[in-house]
Amino acid sequence: MAREEKKKNVSTDVAEKISAMILTERRFRPGDKLPNERDFAEELGVSRTSIREALKLLNANGMLEIRRGVGAFVRETPGIPRDPLGLSQIEDKKKLMLDWYEARIALEPTAMQWIVERASDEEINRLQELEEQVSLTIGGGGNYWTLDMEFHNALAQATHNEIIHRMLAGIGHSVHEMFALSKEIGLYEPFSLLALRSHLEIIKFIRMRDAMGASLAMRYHLMQCIQHLKSHDS
Repeated sequence: MAREEKKKNVSTDVAEKISAMILTERRFRPGDKLPNERDFAEELGVSRTSIREALKLLNANGMLEIRRGVGAFVRETPGIPRDPLGLSQIEDKKKLMLDWYEARIALEPTAMQWIVERASDEEINRLQELEEQVSLTIGGGGNYWTLDMEFHNALAQATHNEIIHRMLAGIGHSVHEMFALSKEIGLYEPFSLLALRSHLEIIKFIRMRDAMGASLAMRYHLMQCIQHLKSHDS
């Protein structure tokens, strides 16, 4: 019994260390694959069994996604439950998208002030990299929604306010699949082009450390999306 308890404690300690590598040290970013069990066990000085149990714990709490035969990956919103508000049960998906943009317009323009004040140069460069990936994806005719969500998640993270970050990321994950439906209802292409132009403006003002400019650019971006949705009402 004592041996079983000790094994559980080691696994919990290892899980906390890996969690810190993701959330505090930023060693692993969303989507990154973690080292294999053998390398991790050697690095942390524990058994492979302890690593395996720790990864199971982190998978259960939403930090990691374990893909059988492939490895463990950091979730796009690590540690944040999927669909915390039960939004997937709402039948009118288009109305859900409109509600999502209206909720964001109440928060994201204001959040630009904190991003301008607190974001590191590295975080701003990361936003630029994400937007370049969005541009390439749109140019190649690919689905840009995952990158768009990652861009806005990176913005929320750059506020250095954990409540804002977790709230926007958690709800955003819930409606992400609904965004993918936009291609089927004729909204995909205009949305992607609107986002590309607007994101570039937002980044420009953030890099200038211009909070007012970034706030207005974000508000304009979200209002464009709202108006576009309303213009396609049947």
